[in-house]
Amino acid sequence: MNKIYKVVWNASIGTWTVVSELAKSKTRTGSVSSSSEITSSQNEIISREKKFRPKALVLSIISCLAASHVWADYTNLYGSIIDTSPTISNGIAIGANTGTPATANDSNGLAVGSRANASAADSTALGNYVNATGVNSTVVGGQASAAGAQSIALQNNSDADLVAEGLATGSSFTAVDSASSYSVAIGAMSQVVGSTAAMAIGKNAQVNSGANNATAIGNTATVDTNAVDGVAIGTNSLTSAANSVSLGPRSTASVTNSVALGAGSTTTVQSGNSYITNVAASTTNGVVSVGSATNTRRIQNVADGAADSDAVTVAQLKDVNNRAVGNTTALGGGAAYNPATDVYTAPS
Repeated sequence: MNKIYKVVWNASIGTWTVVSELAKSKTRTGSVSSSSEITSSQNEIISREKKFRPKALVLSIISCLAASHVWADYTNLYGSIIDTSPTISNGIAIGANTGTPATANDSNGLAVGSRANASAADSTALGNYVNATGVNSTVVGGQASAAGAQSIALQNNSDADLVAEGLATGSSFTAVDSASSYSVAIGAMSQVVGSTAAMAIGKNAQVNSGANNATAIGNTATVDTNAVDGVAIGTNSLTSAANSVSLGPRSTASVTNSVALGAGSTTTVQSGNSYITNVAASTTNGVVSVGSATNTRRIQNVADGAADSDAVTVAQLKDVNNRAVGNTTALGGGAAYNPATDVYTAPS
């Protein structure tokens, strides 16, 4: 029996092994590094530590600013983040878990903020105490709500309760109600009520019920009930008749198919027949007013009229007067012409 042996390092099992002296050996990998390798390794570690990591910085800032006890829930499909009982697919709810947390109770809903609620499909609610309850609706701002399909409510206390596309943006209960499809309300306490495709822009701007396609622009500008296609532009302007326009502060258009132009201008219901031609007022189509009974205005820079329905200028009236005077002179002393009756008086 051969009793001559040697000890070699077995790399496969990581230990020293006794083998025959005839067996080939493989030396153990040395663990000693040169000083240059050590220095290079140390420099690499130091270099890595000195690198700027923006993601880490952002995460640190967010962790400092975030409220404690945050609720983050990704409901169903791939499982929730925190909630133990998800019920709707693809919903995301993130908000402070104080009282009622943020909720996303329908498919693809997104709710971010304390008590934010996205309860309709594809709805988005961003802000504290906001409600997006209409399909494809969007709410941004504290205590705002969008109850209509494809509606948008922006800023504090705005309310877009639409049955179809629309926008409400402002504060202190800006509103577009559920009977006002495709309408827009912008400004504090602006409101569209019961009118489709209407627009109210400005603080307290109002479009009241039945005024479809109406536009109210300006603080407290109002298009009143049933004033279809009415337009009110200017602070405290009012249009209360269909197809009418009030343009200017405190202007009022109260006659159908009429226009009130300028601050304080008002329209007046026509009565009686026209002067000289005796045309009945009922055959006309509204009026245009540039003032009021107590505050009149001149219309300047008007061209001479040509057609029977054109406006007549002072220059044209002067010409008529000159011709009349010439005619009476030719007739002799005492001759006169009465334009009201179209009667000439013979000379004396």
